[in-house]
Amino acid sequence: MGNEIELKLEVAPRDLQKLKAARAFGPFKGKTTQTENLVSVYFDTPKRKLQRKGVSLRIRKIGDERLQTIKTEASDDAFGRGEWERRIKGENPDLRKARGTPLAPVLTNKVRRQLRPVFETRVRRTSMPLRWNGSRIEMALDEGQVRAGSRSAAIGEVELELKRGRAIDLFRLAHVIGDIVPVRLALKSKSQRGYQLAAGESASAVRAEPIALRRGMRASDGLRMIGRSILRHIAAN
Repeated sequence: MGNEIELKLEVAPRDLQKLKAARAFGPFKGKTTQTENLVSVYFDTPKRKLQRKGVSLRIRKIGDERLQTIKTEASDDAFGRGEWERRIKGENPDLRKARGTPLAPVLTNKVRRQLRPVFETRVRRTSMPLRWNGSRIEMALDEGQVRAGSRSAAIGEVELELKRGRAIDLFRLAHVIGDIVPVRLALKSKSQRGYQLAAGESASAVRAEPIALRRGMRASDGLRMIGRSILRHIAAN
């Protein structure tokens, strides 16, 4: 299992070119800047069993390779997600490689039979390794589309993933990006956008989520949990 800590920003696709050429990142770039085309197909049942359990299952095509990824929803800090990746063969999920992941308990015989593609994303990704204030961060610039049947929506994102170091440096880097192009904090993952598109749902107000305080927890931890919930509610709207 990997626990990825990332910060996503929504950017107009036309502004991604400005970021690629921005001199502000020059002194901090690693030696390798990579561009690749990614096609990711997301699977679920007709009744969206995986979505309701807070798990996503996708197969990503990278050239001739196939990478199966299982993810859980963001943790209570909104920026950490559980992630399990395995290389597979073929276009369909290899459910044997879901053992030991949060997907495994969901995989009843009925769910296994009903799994099918629900939507896909097609993205051209430019990845830049950066060293920022002593932290190692991968900045990915994504331009493309999410598609569900005849419906589609544009994708323009900057994804900052912490490889090593402090999470605060993701936000410091985000401020620098915000000085170059207009950005907006993106709390919805690509999978959440895909599910919304597949359901034919338009953007709407986001309700506050339940806050599950635990008996015996410290007051400071409870206050932190409440504060994060309020911030997510504000940012999502």
